[in-house]
Amino acid sequence: MEWIDLELYRIFREVAKIGNISKAAEKLFVSQSAVSQAIIQLENKIGGKLFDRNVRGVKLTVEGDVLFSHINDAILLIENAQKKFAEMIELNSGSIRIGDDG
Repeated sequence: MEWIDLELYRIFREVAKIGNISKAAEKLFVSQSAVSQAIIQLENKIGGKLFDRNVRGVKLTVEGDVLFSHINDAILLIENAQKKFAEMIELNSGSIRIGDDG
């Protein structure tokens, strides 16, 4: 399986959470067309349908729901790691070494 750009998964996650491509596009500050193209690209790369589309928006397929649970967890881990890193840089956590043990 080829590597898939994390940005495609981030867009997929927002659409899945919101259930509407237009509203997800607004939240992501991109065009509706860009979100639709990203979903199509991800579906093509992953080899399956992620959403059922209807007049009110989109709903995850069974496979899409399984993917969402894993992608959501993974993105939350990444966000938490970035937050922890930022806290350490700002010296809100972590440790300070004074002197040279060398």
